Amino acid sequence: MRTQTPPDARADADDDVIAALQRLDLAQAPERDLWLTIAPRLRRRRSLGDWLGYAAAAGFAGIMAAGIWLQRPATEAVSTATPAVVARVAGVVAPQEKALLKANLAIVKDAERQLRYALDSDPESASLQRLLASVREQRSELHQQLQQAI
Repeated sequence: MRTQTPPDARADADDDVIAALQRLDLAQAPERDLWLTIAPRLRRRRSLGDWLGYAAAAGFAGIMAAGIWLQRPATEAVSTATPAVVARVAGVVAPQEKALLKANLAIVKDAERQLRYALDSDPESASLQRLLASVREQRSELHQQLQQAI
């Protein structure tokens, strides 16, 4: 089991290390490349922005799949078609499709909110800006589809 060092002892140790570093001769180069031993010991920390980007991409992919599914042509014959297919051919949207549109709209709005939050921490991120533009376009399309369904 690892014992914890008191904060004062850590501060003293840090001061000793800093003092030793300040005494180093900066004109002399190291005998070997030190980065080769340092790099493997570093862990990449995942930030919230990493996960938000993945979540937004997954949400967008799901929304696109649902949108494609909703816009598929009705190829079934009317005599063998389900009531939902008949209603869709007649221009009436089934209640399940309205519910799906509303659910997709909620997902898109949540993705947009998450992307705006991620952009607050990294406003220069081109990929987040592209994702946000794409999500806003998808939200607009879903609004239009929902208005046509009502």
